[in-house]
Amino acid sequence: RYPLVTGVQTCALPIFCATWCTIPNMLTSIGLTHVALILFLAFLGGLFLQRFRQPALVGYILVGIMIGPGLLGLQGNDETITWLAELAVVLLMFMIGLELDIARFRESMTVALTVTGLQIALSLGVMFGLSSFLFHWNVPQTVLFGFIASLSSTAVAMTILREIGRDKAET
Repeated sequence: RYPLVTGVQTCALPIFCATWCTIPNMLTSIGLTHVALILFLAFLGGLFLQRFRQPALVGYILVGIMIGPGLLGLQGNDETITWLAELAVVLLMFMIGLELDIARFRESMTVALTVTGLQIALSLGVMFGLSSFLFHWNVPQTVLFGFIASLSSTAVAMTILREIGRDKAET
């Protein structure tokens, strides 16, 4: 039925295998209607905020908060969300590969690496500060949350820059 995806041996990349080789099994265990409903609600949230000249990403986040276990509890932490998250990461990496201009990246690599290092250091510093005064996390938790904050802020910033057409601006 899926001749190109028969197992780990035929897949070129481990992340490809981890997500895509399990799709036929996952689609039988989760309802496509459920996935479609989640995506449709996210679309509506993005569309609603765009009408007020706000980034669609903010609408996606707000819908996630509303339907998630923290507020309305319509969607718990189950394998549907795990599957969607893995798919999103694979698609994000694919989009980065499609949009990456190697020559342009080489020109701005020093600046990009410096800014990335500073962003990670700042995120870790903020998380260690919050951990010391508010949350009292242990060191591994603090480092994890620091990296999560660093990476998610980059994804949010790039999405917003892409929406306003400034992602291809000269550096």
